[in-house]
Amino acid sequence: MDAPQFRVTFTPNVTEAQFIFCNASLIADPASFVADTLTQLSSPDAVAESFMYAGSTPQPGGRRSAYVGPMGDGRAAVLGTVVMAATGDRWIVQAKGLRTPMTEPPKDGFVSVDDGVHELVVSERLAALGSPSCRVLGLVSVPGRVRRRGCAAAHRVIVLRAAPQFWRCGTIEHLYYTDDHEGLREVVLSTLQAGWASDRPSARLGWDDTRLAIDGAAAETEAAWCILDPGELHTWSDGREARPDDVPAAISFLRGVVECTAALAASWQVHGFTHGMLRSDNILLCGAAIDLGATSRFSHGFEEDSSRPKEPMYAFESQPTALAAHMKQLAIALSLLVPDTGQLERELRRFWPTFRAACAGEAVACVSNAALDDDATSRLLSLARACCSQDEELIDKARAAALPCLAE
Repeated sequence: MDAPQFRVTFTPNVTEAQFIFCNASLIADPASFVADTLTQLSSPDAVAESFMYAGSTPQPGGRRSAYVGPMGDGRAAVLGTVVMAATGDRWIVQAKGLRTPMTEPPKDGFVSVDDGVHELVVSERLAALGSPSCRVLGLVSVPGRVRRRGCAAAHRVIVLRAAPQFWRCGTIEHLYYTDDHEGLREVVLSTLQAGWASDRPSARLGWDDTRLAIDGAAAETEAAWCILDPGELHTWSDGREARPDDVPAAISFLRGVVECTAALAASWQVHGFTHGMLRSDNILLCGAAIDLGATSRFSHGFEEDSSRPKEPMYAFESQPTALAAHMKQLAIALSLLVPDTGQLERELRRFWPTFRAACAGEAVACVSNAALDDDATSRLLSLARACCSQDEELIDKARAAALPCLAE
C-alpha cells in the first residue's frame, strides 16, 4: 500500500463565513487579517495547504512511545501568515475545522462552537500564565451543524490559530517511518533556518552544562532511559550514508526541541494543566501547546475519577514522562542524520535536568493574572452561539454581555 500523502493543497471553498470573534489585540492589522481570511476561505482561487499528521502514543510504564501511523481527522490547513502585534514576528495561520482532502474517505473534521470557545479560553489562560501556547486569533461561523459529544445539532465554526510553526514531533516520525528521509532532512534544516529552535531555555536563561548535570543514582537511571534500541533504528533506504555536515544541525535541532518540551512540561505541572491527549501529533517542535480540546483542563493536579483520561498515560502526573518518551522517539528518527547514537543520547539526557530546573521557577513565571474566568467563558460561548444562530436581537444582547471579554 502506498504511503499517505504528506502534503496536499486544495481550495477551502467555504461559503457564508462570518467572523464572530477576533482576538484583535494579538494582531498587528486586525482589519486586514479579517478581510484576507474571509477571502482565503471563500475565493475559488484561494489555496490552503494541509499536512499529514501522524505520530506515536506513550506506552504504559512511560519509557517509550510507539509509532502508530496517521492520526487525526485532517481538519487543519495552513492559510497564510500574520504579523503579531506584541513582537512583530510573522506567525503561521492555521484554520481548524475544514474538511480537507488529506484523509480518504474524508472525515468529519468540523469543530463545534463549544469546542472552539474552549480552545480559545484555554489558550488564553495558558498565555496569561506565561506558558507557551498557540494563540486563537478568531472564530468564524459557517453554515451547518456538527455532532459532538452527544449533541447532534451543535453550531459549526472554524478556529483560526497561530504559532511560529506547526511542524510536530509526529511530522518527523511520519517522514522517518515512511522512508521520506530527504523530507525529514528538509524539515530539520528549515526549522534551524527559521531560528526558533535556537531559543532554548538554557541559552535564554544562561544555564550551562554544569547547571544541567545529573549526579549519583539519578544519573544512572536517566542515562539508562536515554539508550536507543538498535533494533528500532533505520538506515537510508537506498544505501546512502548520512552527510557529516548534517550532524551538528540535527544535534542543535534535537537540543532545542528537548529543552523547549521539557520547559513546557514543567509549566503544565506547575500550573496544574492537563492536556489529556499527548500523542506526538499534538506536540509542536517549537514547544508550544496545541490542540487544546475537550480533554484539556486546569485540574491543579487533583483529578476526580470521572474527569481522568481513560488512558493512564494521558493523566496529569504522567505528562512529563509521556513527553520524555516522545523525545526519545524523536531521537530515533534523527538517527538517520546522526549515525553516532551516543550524541543523540547525550541530548536526551538534558530533558529531566531542564524539567527540574524549570519547575524550580527559572523558566516558569506567571506573566499576568489576566485570564478568561468561568464567567467570561460563559459570555463568550453565549455570543458565539448567538452569532451562529444569526438572530440579530439575540446577538446584540450577547455582544453587550460579552463586551468586557472581547479585544475590540
